[in-house]
Amino acid sequence: AGDLSEGIRHAQSTYEPLPASAHTTMIDGLARQVYDAIPAAVQSRPDASVYGELVGVANRKAIES
Repeated sequence: AGDLSEGIRHAQSTYEPLPASAHTTMIDGLARQVYDAIPAAVQSRPDASVYGELVGVANRKAIES
């Protein structure tokens, strides 16, 4: 519904309690897609940064051509 804070909170509360065995490529990819949908100007906010760290966006390597 456009509420970024609530969306980030919901995504984190859904992803965070999953056991490591549930972190499949599909689940992790979906969690990162949620992060990628956060506007760049908002990604530096504390709540978005914490979610980004949780889903490992800092560990992603850029594809180089």
